[in-house]
Amino acid sequence: MQATMQRLIDVYRREREIYGRIRDEVAGHRQLIEAGRPYREINEALAAKRDLLAEIERLETGVRREQELWRRHRHALDGRDATALMRLLAEVTTLVEEILAAERENEILLTSRRRLGPRPVVSRDRALASYRTHSGAEVER
Repeated sequence: MQATMQRLIDVYRREREIYGRIRDEVAGHRQLIEAGRPYREINEALAAKRDLLAEIERLETGVRREQELWRRHRHALDGRDATALMRLLAEVTTLVEEILAAERENEILLTSRRRLGPRPVVSRDRALASYRTHSGAEVER
């Protein structure tokens, strides 16, 4: 079981690294969208993300047997390897959630861009200052 745990730990460390790169790619996509870059350029950037996702799929396919073995015996496992694996799984899950949230935001930006054309991004502080100027009202904090 030790070899199985180490194999899974190694794979999930690699996946954590790849998901971090995907998160960076998605942030880059947002910059392209906000900058009003052509759709062709955005689609090219999406290809890099697809390649990274394909790499994760290959990793997952390569450890199916180990995952099944771990699922059957995880209730009996404890110790450093089990803790490390659970921590890695939590970190990967967090990264995936961050990526999904950023992709939803990107999708909203793209949809808005298609409907309205590119629009400047306004920071929260700038929007608040504009509201204060135009409303004549003081905003409580």
